[in-house]
Amino acid sequence: RAPAEPWEGSMGLVSSCCSSPDLSNDADDVAASLLANERLNNMLESDKRAARNAPIRLLILGAGQSGKSTVCKQLRLLYGPVYTSDEREVWRDVIWRNVLGLMVALMDGVTTLGLEEQLEHGDEMRLVRGLTPDDRSPSSAEAIRTLFNDAALQHAWSRRAELQVVETTAELIPRLEEVCSPDYSPSDEDILRTYIRTSGIVEHTFQVEGTHMVVYDVGGQRSERRKWIHRFNDVEAVIFVAALADYDLTLAEDNTTNRALESLELFREIAAIPVLRNVCILLFLNKVDLFASKLKHSPLSSLPPFSDYRGADASADEGVAYFRDRYLMANASGGRHVFTHVTCAVDRQLMTNVLRDCREIILRNNLERIQLL
Repeated sequence: RAPAEPWEGSMGLVSSCCSSPDLSNDADDVAASLLANERLNNMLESDKRAARNAPIRLLILGAGQSGKSTVCKQLRLLYGPVYTSDEREVWRDVIWRNVLGLMVALMDGVTTLGLEEQLEHGDEMRLVRGLTPDDRSPSSAEAIRTLFNDAALQHAWSRRAELQVVETTAELIPRLEEVCSPDYSPSDEDILRTYIRTSGIVEHTFQVEGTHMVVYDVGGQRSERRKWIHRFNDVEAVIFVAALADYDLTLAEDNTTNRALESLELFREIAAIPVLRNVCILLFLNKVDLFASKLKHSPLSSLPPFSDYRGADASADEGVAYFRDRYLMANASGGRHVFTHVTCAVDRQLMTNVLRDCREIILRNNLERIQLL
């Protein structure tokens, strides 16, 4: 074969360079990428809707008598079924037991505090000591009212921080005739202010502005806390209820331990639990109404556990700020963000606003946790 001409070898190159590029594969890749992005966006939107519509499981924790169950009762009054007449009848009995419990604590206080010489109504004291839960009558009401206003019991009442009493029960004393009436049916407000110790774990369900909420209320006494651990893996949020007004009280189960210090230590332990690392923690600084009232006669700085308080003795705002800082410092080991609310669990409008905010915080935290925001 004759040697190729110089131009023959380049024709293939020229032909190759001048041929039209195959764009079909690129177009297919672009279409596939767009379809994949669309599917991913649809999945993300679907997951967001699912996260917003999923039930919120909420665990309410705190030391004994901090107001946890009152928060649950407020939730029911706002979002749950109304109390039936049969349920109100049960609460009627609980209210009367609260009244008798208050009087027993004050009568015992008269003895413990050495106030017997001030007692002017010994007959009424003997009568009241003999009352049972079935002894609701006008004569019982009159004896209790007379005895409560006795100088010795009023002195004991002024030193109630040294006793174990449910302070809100005293608000019923002026209404004892109504409470003892056969026709008495407790109001929502009466139910809110009634104390009953929670034992074990009580589950409540509510619809809060379209969100299904499952709330676990647990006992706060030391003997009850071992039951909490079984719920830590099942919740999206924890509400920790701390009673501001308990700063000058001691535990019912240990009269040497300050309630506020116990609550702070309990909060420290909960904030450090690894399984709660991604759980939203809502701190309720509760009983702010009682706290503000109590500061007038029981200065915060006068108590050794809080001798570092530098605010005005009668300033509720400065007292609240002090305890907020103490709780946030207790969270240092956990290192997580804590959403703080100042609450009065018996104030319906305040709790409506607080619970609405909490719902939004929990929903946003859930979305952030699954990296959808």
